[in-house]
Amino acid sequence: MDWKYTKLLTNIQTTIDAVCGTREGLADVCERLREEAEACYVKAGISLVPHAEHVERLRGAALAMGRIDGAARSGGSSSQSLTRGVGSIETNYINGEIVLLGRLHGVATPANRVVQCLANQLAKEGEGATPIPVDTLHRLIQERSGAL
Repeated sequence: MDWKYTKLLTNIQTTIDAVCGTREGLADVCERLREEAEACYVKAGISLVPHAEHVERLRGAALAMGRIDGAARSGGSSSQSLTRGVGSIETNYINGEIVLLGRLHGVATPANRVVQCLANQLAKEGEGATPIPVDTLHRLIQERSGAL
């Protein structure tokens, strides 16, 4: 399970790309998502793979990924789901996992909850859904944080 939760911590920010179409101006939100996850891990007694070992595995995976002639990479799987308009997105297994851990262990996860809800909303809207403006995401997280 160490690898699963280490990978989850890596993937937790990918939904931001799908929701806002960028990570520009969202370093603080990315950090907040990670901090919430780490707080949940501590409370749940979840350990992570050592950083050096994780970096080495990522390096190997990056080398294994190749280009497909004539096809541009169009973001991660969450972004691709929204672009294709498939009607669903994997956020419930990423940010939703952190929200669930938070509920189970008494850790507030407002940023992960907002990102999860927005991603699901965009997925339901289907192909052509308009990304959420960066300032709107900041405001919604702040509102959710104050509501706790």
